[in-house]
Amino acid sequence: MTRSLPLLFTLFFLLPITLCGQVSTFQKAYIGGHIDYGLWVVETHNGFLLAGRAESFFSGSNRDGMLLCTDKYGQIRWQKNFGGMQDEIFNSSVETHDGGILAYGTTGTIIKSKFNALLVRTDSLGDLLWQKYLGQMPLNESPNAPIVTAKDGYYLSGTIQELVGTTAMHYGSFLTKVDQNGSTLWSHRLMLGAVPDSMVKQDFSVRYATDSVLYGSGMHGNIPVFIQADPATGAVKHIIQYENSNYTLEFSTSGIQPTIDGNLAIMGSAVPMSGTNTPDNPGLILLLKIRPSGEVIWCKAYEPNYLWAGLNCQFKPTSDGGFIVNLNEIQPNQPNTYIFDRILLMKLDANGEVIWKKFYPIDDQSNGNNGRFYFITEAADHGYVAVGSISTGTSEVLLIKTDASGETAGCCSITRPNKGAINFPIQSDTVGYVLEDYEPFLDTMLTPQFAIDFIAEDICQIPQPTRLDTVRICPGESATIGDSVYSQPTVVYLTLPSTSDDCDTLATIHVVHLPAPALTQEIAFCPGDTVWVNGQAYTQADTLYSLLPAAAGCDTAVTLILRDVSDPVPGSLSLTCPANLAVTIPAGVDSIVVDYDVPVAFSDCACPGIALSRTLGNESGTYFTAGNHLLCFQAEDACEQFQSCCFNIRVEKEASQAPCDVKTSGCMRFEVLHVSKDADQHWVYDIRVTNNCSDAVKYLYLQVPKGLYADEPTNQTGYTSPDGLAYAVRNPNFSPFYSIRFQPQGSGLANGESDVFRFALPAQASMRYIQAAARLSSGAYIETHLNTFNCPVGAASQSKPRAEGLPLAFNETLVYPNPLSAEAMLTIRGVDTEGCMFVLTDLTGRVVLETPIVGAQAFVGDAVLPDGIYFFRIQQPSGVCVGSGKVAVMR
Repeated sequence: MTRSLPLLFTLFFLLPITLCGQVSTFQKAYIGGHIDYGLWVVETHNGFLLAGRAESFFSGSNRDGMLLCTDKYGQIRWQKNFGGMQDEIFNSSVETHDGGILAYGTTGTIIKSKFNALLVRTDSLGDLLWQKYLGQMPLNESPNAPIVTAKDGYYLSGTIQELVGTTAMHYGSFLTKVDQNGSTLWSHRLMLGAVPDSMVKQDFSVRYATDSVLYGSGMHGNIPVFIQADPATGAVKHIIQYENSNYTLEFSTSGIQPTIDGNLAIMGSAVPMSGTNTPDNPGLILLLKIRPSGEVIWCKAYEPNYLWAGLNCQFKPTSDGGFIVNLNEIQPNQPNTYIFDRILLMKLDANGEVIWKKFYPIDDQSNGNNGRFYFITEAADHGYVAVGSISTGTSEVLLIKTDASGETAGCCSITRPNKGAINFPIQSDTVGYVLEDYEPFLDTMLTPQFAIDFIAEDICQIPQPTRLDTVRICPGESATIGDSVYSQPTVVYLTLPSTSDDCDTLATIHVVHLPAPALTQEIAFCPGDTVWVNGQAYTQADTLYSLLPAAAGCDTAVTLILRDVSDPVPGSLSLTCPANLAVTIPAGVDSIVVDYDVPVAFSDCACPGIALSRTLGNESGTYFTAGNHLLCFQAEDACEQFQSCCFNIRVEKEASQAPCDVKTSGCMRFEVLHVSKDADQHWVYDIRVTNNCSDAVKYLYLQVPKGLYADEPTNQTGYTSPDGLAYAVRNPNFSPFYSIRFQPQGSGLANGESDVFRFALPAQASMRYIQAAARLSSGAYIETHLNTFNCPVGAASQSKPRAEGLPLAFNETLVYPNPLSAEAMLTIRGVDTEGCMFVLTDLTGRVVLETPIVGAQAFVGDAVLPDGIYFFRIQQPSGVCVGSGKVAVMR
């Protein structure tokens, strides 16, 4: 019991819903008596929020945008309609940072052939706060993707078109970013090689955002495309199109979705170019898994059992690495006649293979009425929640919550045969685009809001049949259940398909062992002796298993152990690798032959023989390229003992000159390779760090002058070393000292590996001393100081003009009053200010004040300075900075 406690605690924290209560499941229809349906659902902290459309309060010919909030069991908490004399509809919604709701949809009328994108903000109870629209006459704007949340606002996508007669004129798509209050930050129209009056379909949307990239997808004519855009400006970075020579491809409105392994997925469809979507020549559902660059990892296709009812399906990646998909299928009713089948859910694994496919009997097919899902997602308890509509004479809002296996407690689902996934070939190519500025979202008249009295009604029409069985076996025996053989105690869950195409039966079968007698006996013998067992001679230690048949019940299991009384006890095996090796490649050569010593193995096993094998790295006497090479070996002795060890060979290109300074601290070496100036007179420092420790470098710190930013590398943009290793950068970093921090993106330097780190400082910021430190993965902290005394450029820089008596490092400079409030003058102490300027910058480095210093005082009375922290520097006419520090403004 003691060894089970850690596992129980882990399960308690990872699966609180499962352990603290059953996963809530339900099937609900929300009856309003009109034409109503749900298009979107999102899980909230205490239930679910639905968005869609409902019958207008004013007229049966108009529709209103609908928000409906339920608890976690599907019971209605509140419901609101938003609309007037036009048609409104909500396609998606999100919870805002302050607990309110933001809904996105359209407003307009078919009669006037004019629609606008609509953005509505409410409080947590659905009460209206503000409303905005996007509309440019005579064009129609409508959403084609849900709201995408950013740290500082939201991204909104949609299509732009005009209906001329019965023809839709496509004018591309818009991509807009608004802040938390709905004010437009930027807005663009995107077209791929099209002109504004193009008849080519242009339908692109963004469905996923990171701090550095917006990911989207869409259609250019009949060609699907993948899009990368800049989240700061909306500028398109990269577009790829996908094609197949035998099929017409189309991406679904699900858009692009992130997977848990850092890649992306897109769902779409493929219709044969040689025919139509018929049972003899059906269209295919496609699922593409791609890298963030757009490169295809795999593409799978899915055939229907009968015929897909429309190919615009919805899907969502799941927490187990797989996918959940909702579809509709048509099945034959009579020859040459088809009816819609029941709503279908399909679960896929991480490789796109079908795990299960289930239909749900929640509609009245006898009257030709059918339901469908418009959106599906995974809930926090790893079940699935889907929203849509159900037809029972009128269209009603449908909400289903299942468990992880797609089942609703007590309700029937119908398992369909699994036709499996098909590997589908696909080609990709990069294409061009056109990007134009577009209209912002504007304030509009507040629309009335009314609550329609929906009634929540359970729609589980057929109880789910279940069966419970127990199968008892003796030890050593097995039982065949379904298509599998079981020889150990277990619980088997089976779905028994219905013979009448109705509800499948859920079967639970317990496989248990009967109590059985057992016998264990040990026989010892000396070397050279022979032991006879059941007519068989044995001269070596062995373990024999047999059964003694019983007249009734279980056989007796016999374990016979043959032991050599003088069998030596295994000793120990050691394997010692040579020390790490550093080799230099002469100038102009790309690789070099390296000879190294192999590890030395020793064993005191009584049986002779040690096998040594190389498991990683090049063979001795072969060519090694520049960089770090890890070599690993494994030894095995006759006692079946294993040992392994690794060492590193570092191949470095010959330096153009010797390091300016070298310091060794513990197992780490720090070298100043170069100090130089670039074309802009920036000071550029190249520092090489070699880690001879077995613990990898977790962080590396290189000092910069306090109060300054390094010009390169810039904060958050990252740094790639000459050897191609990537590092995340924090500039500036404040602990353990003011510095630039480099964090390896992958395994850090270890076992003799080294790398070169470059940073650039402003012209006035040369350094004679550089504090350097490293934090290892074990937590060890190693620190040293480097100097640039012997660096030619560093020595020459000392001749630059500077204040008399000042060292090259900044003096301790004081200003007061600090904080600065209503005072007009600042007094400066601790530095010679004669002839100097007082320069003040904000936290972004922007200069906000520059004024001469007269009598150790600087006039700041006219400056407009918002409250906050500012950096100051005391600067001579030559540009040399003789002092710096921080000052707070509190007005």
